Amino acid sequence: MTIHELKCWPEYVDLVQAGRKTFEVRDCRDRDYHEGDTVILRAWEPGTESYVNRPAIAATIGYVLPRGSWGLPPYKVVFSLLNVKVLP
Repeated sequence: MTIHELKCWPEYVDLVQAGRKTFEVRDCRDRDYHEGDTVILRAWEPGTESYVNRPAIAATIGYVLPRGSWGLPPYKVVFSLLNVKVLP
């Protein structure tokens, strides 16, 4: 199992934490996401190019939509987020 540390805009971190966003859409040219891997979402402010001072979110990758399916380009992947937890 792999741990993927990812930058995520603060509003999306909030939606994941609230349980309203239960998936991620990611570029997979430099990573290989698999069911059972862990993602750590760290709030990143794109305007300032820096991390926001707030707790990160950890989640387990559930289902991974196969590359290129449903009209996605082959370099994009969609996966579900399970067991979401706020890190201390």
